Amino acid sequence: MNYESIIKNLLIASIQDRVHEAFRISQETCPVRDGGLKESGSVSDLPNGGELKYSAPYTSDVEEGVSERVEEVTRKTKTGFTTYQRRAPARQGTHFIANAMKNSFDNFDSIFDSKLRANFRVVFRN
Repeated sequence: MNYESIIKNLLIASIQDRVHEAFRISQETCPVRDGGLKESGSVSDLPNGGELKYSAPYTSDVEEGVSERVEEVTRKTKTGFTTYQRRAPARQGTHFIANAMKNSFDNFDSIFDSKLRANFRVVFRN
């Protein structure tokens, strides 16, 4: 029996479990304005772990925040359109993805340890 392979597979499975848990948590804590950010979320297993992804173009602005900036705004008027600049305030990031990952992986060592112990109890009984 190849114990190295067993441990590697348990480690990968544990990481994948935690990434799926982080996705579940991030979906619960995702800020919702129109639902686009939440709907853009996905989770997938990779050969050596997993991937939690939000593909909305404004994901990083919501996650990390934005500094104060000047933005151009175009408005429709009675005679056509007008464009002007306005100062947009800074916004704090919500860190909903980072927090979900942290919460999910906080107790990773004990989760992996229990899976390892359970698996090796089965191995040694045979």
